[in-house]
Amino acid sequence: MERAIIHTLDAWDPVLQSEVALQPGMILHSCRIVRFARPSTYYMEFEVDGRTFQCPLHWFQPRTESREPVEAEQGFSAGERVLVRSR
Repeated sequence: MERAIIHTLDAWDPVLQSEVALQPGMILHSCRIVRFARPSTYYMEFEVDGRTFQCPLHWFQPRTESREPVEAEQGFSAGERVLVRSR
């Protein structure tokens, strides 16, 4: 499932070893929770434009939302996708 950034999300780029501010509207792929043993914390790992990023789970949740396709029978043509807010 894809997610979209709805508020600026500060994330870590492990390849460049630097922090990056990801902007609203960017689409996230391959989102997964990663647990680090020491200290016991949960991080999200995800991809944007082919690059992998990480951020704490508690930063990720309020700054992103899931994207779900809307079916054609709901008035949209086949293949058309709409962002559905889940609040």
